[in-house]
Amino acid sequence: MAKLEDFTPGTLVDGIIEKAAVEVISTKWHGDSAAEITYKTPETGQTNSILLYRDDEYKFEITEEGRPWGFDADGSLFRLVSEAVRIRLAYLFDPLLAVHTSLVEPLPHQITAVYEEMLTRQPLRFLLADDPGAGKTIMAGLLIKELIARGDLGVEMAPEKIPSIQKNIIRKAREAGKPVVVATQMLESMINNQTPTRAEASDVATAIYDPGELESEYSNEVGSSPMDFVDITLSEIGTDVYASGDQFDVIVSMNNPTEIAGIQIVLQDVPESVTMVNVEGLGRLEGEDLNSFSADFNGEATILWFSFTGEVLEAGDGEIIQVTYQVNDDVDGGPCEISLNTTEAGTALSDSAGNAFFYNGDSTTTVNIAYDANLSLVQTSDTTFDVILLNTVDVAGIQVTIIDDPDNYTFSSVQGADRLPADWMVSGNENNGIVLLGFSFTGCLYSSK
Repeated sequence: MAKLEDFTPGTLVDGIIEKAAVEVISTKWHGDSAAEITYKTPETGQTNSILLYRDDEYKFEITEEGRPWGFDADGSLFRLVSEAVRIRLAYLFDPLLAVHTSLVEPLPHQITAVYEEMLTRQPLRFLLADDPGAGKTIMAGLLIKELIARGDLGVEMAPEKIPSIQKNIIRKAREAGKPVVVATQMLESMINNQTPTRAEASDVATAIYDPGELESEYSNEVGSSPMDFVDITLSEIGTDVYASGDQFDVIVSMNNPTEIAGIQIVLQDVPESVTMVNVEGLGRLEGEDLNSFSADFNGEATILWFSFTGEVLEAGDGEIIQVTYQVNDDVDGGPCEISLNTTEAGTALSDSAGNAFFYNGDSTTTVNIAYDANLSLVQTSDTTFDVILLNTVDVAGIQVTIIDDPDNYTFSSVQGADRLPADWMVSGNENNGIVLLGFSFTGCLYSSK
């Protein structure tokens, strides 16, 4: 197993592509757990890129330098491939390929029409032929056969019509009991481009809708222009304690190396304790109306940003969104963790073509929610401490145990503060720590404030 740190320039790595080791050209880190590896394939020298994570390390091995090829493959398969390539390129060597591979004997005027008129007028938008007995069917058949052999059939019609025609060819071949193979370099162009060619789109449609065999080499290939990696972080809230109705802010920052056209930020609070009440744009999104496209539902705050006029979030690094939360009523006290929802239905970023960005959404922040009664200890001098009670309900009695480790303090005395009711009695003693008691013999309550 190879570590991501082992992917240094010049290293040969096995496992990135099938049946061959690739040479690492460069490594670009995205945090500590992801790296974008640019590599070169041994056969063609073509460069590609792939984004790898720590979880992928077990798939790869560092190999010793050796021959990128061998003579141990199946000879019959090699002959089959060679023959297929020969047939595919036959039109380059035989100017009348369709004639010599068909069971017809075309007349001279038909050969002239196909090879000197129609094939030389590519793309041929339409053809008018109304001369009876001229052999229009033979000429059309020869033209189509030549276009198929040359890989130019798609030039003759709208791209949306190609799948249906391919379907009819496959259907008729199967009805005649002939084997059908859809041979394609499906998605090869997307190694270097973000969109497929129309022929590739047609082959994908045919492969899905028709029961023919499919041969493809590139459907699992990694593109050389992957989407950029975006970092999303949430600000720290601090150590303050927030009671029901209190509000606080969470700042969303983004580091995007390229433009972003659409943003969906989904924040979840666990346990569900707070509700988003306002959203404001900051920095590059300052002045944007984010409230109109944002909502808080079932413990998740969803924030949307996009532009109907094609505006984008410029590349940069900094704060972009301020989310204001309010603590819910009757909420249990304790820590509440706010984080990005990174599931498929959660946070998403895209470019103008709708392509999704990779992003790092591991950032979390925690808010401290007040309990019904919260106790804290504040040192006021070398030997005195104040016990602070923040309560939202009336309290009938208090017991506090203070542990000092190492044991440097011994209990001396305790007295009630001004807020404590006059008829409350407070006392203290040493008992595996300093134990303080406070209560009223008359049932007087320590009221909430």
